Amino acid sequence: MSDRRRATFTGPAHDGGHAHLSAPGAVAPGGVIALMLHGGSPFNSQPVGRLHPPALVMVPFAAALRRRTHAQVRPALLRYAVQGWNGVRRSPVLDARWALDELSRRHPGVPIALVGHSMGGRVALELASDERVRAVVGLAPWYAEGYPAASFVDTPLLVLHGDEDRVTDARTSQELVRRVQALGGDATFESIHDSHAMLRRPTHWHAEAAAFLSARLRDL
Repeated sequence: MSDRRRATFTGPAHDGGHAHLSAPGAVAPGGVIALMLHGGSPFNSQPVGRLHPPALVMVPFAAALRRRTHAQVRPALLRYAVQGWNGVRRSPVLDARWALDELSRRHPGVPIALVGHSMGGRVALELASDERVRAVVGLAPWYAEGYPAASFVDTPLLVLHGDEDRVTDARTSQELVRRVQALGGDATFESIHDSHAMLRRPTHWHAEAAAFLSARLRDL
């Protein structure tokens, strides 16, 4: 991403590691911050390094969002302290809450959207009801069936899922969207001819996420 004014912050220690946040230095009037949340494992206490593959997946995605929205969407890249969800510890949720705190402090009043892949999608779903979160994009999210639809009624939701995903379940993603729609929420599901890694048609994933956020910028 071309942004010379980006700043990097280190989060508080937990589970034997520290989260790292790369945040935009400035956001144009009417713009929005997209907090990018990468994938991980159900249980893993290893630190997330700079070259951790799930984290690297979000780098071109972030750049594409910025480019396709003419920098109206300014991505913030989060690397979790450790690689796993880790049961009741919900390790990446702690990091995402810290990132929301940091972004809200640095850019008061700027709307924040969450864009999460796989486990990061679960983190995004977990935080959808946070008042600072104004939109959620779930990319092949994990465990979508575990969330009450009422949590998303006031938060625009886009869920994209590959039709050949063998890691997370597209049916639960679609069912979540249906439940939200039944309550009158702004929720959209789209199936993409791809696998979990989003490598076959990356530009399609980028374009749909960018279009969704752009279309709702006025309301955010």
